[in-house]
Amino acid sequence: MGMDELQIGYEKIESVMIFKFQGNINSFTSQRFLDALRKPLRQGAIILDLEDVNLITSQGILALKELAELSFMNKSRVLLLNLSSSVKQVFEMAGIKNLFLVPENEEIAMKIASRPYR
Repeated sequence: MGMDELQIGYEKIESVMIFKFQGNINSFTSQRFLDALRKPLRQGAIILDLEDVNLITSQGILALKELAELSFMNKSRVLLLNLSSSVKQVFEMAGIKNLFLVPENEEIAMKIASRPYR
């Protein structure tokens, strides 16, 4: 998979959209990443499964920060699942690890996402 590739799969379970990403979130793909999430985020909570994300660059971090702002403005949640150790390290170094909830598994994520936003 090349640097400019990001595959996006999704499914809707009840009122929650679950997105599964594969590839990189970087300057080539960050706009497509955001574009895929804007409308669903306006409709409710979303879960992002990042298990198959190999790399998040500084542009990817900026996209995630923008996603956190959109989440706050839309009063909806963004939950992250299956972060690799390298992605966790990037989050920690960028100081954004507390911007998102990172539940232990999909079942917990679904319970949190299904609750009304306060």
